[in-house]
Amino acid sequence: MKQRRGSIIQWSRISTIVAISPDMEDIELLQRELSIKFFFQSTVDFVDIFGVWAILVVMRYCKIGLPQTIPTSAWVTLNQQYAVSVVLEIFAFVGGVYLIGTKLHCKNFMPIQNSKPILLKHTFPTVVATI
Repeated sequence: MKQRRGSIIQWSRISTIVAISPDMEDIELLQRELSIKFFFQSTVDFVDIFGVWAILVVMRYCKIGLPQTIPTSAWVTLNQQYAVSVVLEIFAFVGGVYLIGTKLHCKNFMPIQNSKPILLKHTFPTVVATI
């Protein structure tokens, strides 16, 4: 790989790929966009895990469907697995933010702060309207 004034030239057998280094504004914008995607994807994962767990609990204690037929020992194991999944999802989010921010030095990777305007403008009004 050879470097020339702000561009990276990669030589391969098939073709030559030239990539021009982006400026700091582009990098900050990309970090912002990726942090927003990271926040919402993590939220979806958390809600999926917690939602299925809540549905199973309601089905079991309201005696609806098959969850009421699961033996108690298997039910305890299932609840422990869901609890571990929720905790791991929280650790993955916090750990991801920490590692990306500190180890990769992405100063504009702030998922919660960057997602607040979107949450306030679009998500909360939609939730309120559906209730």
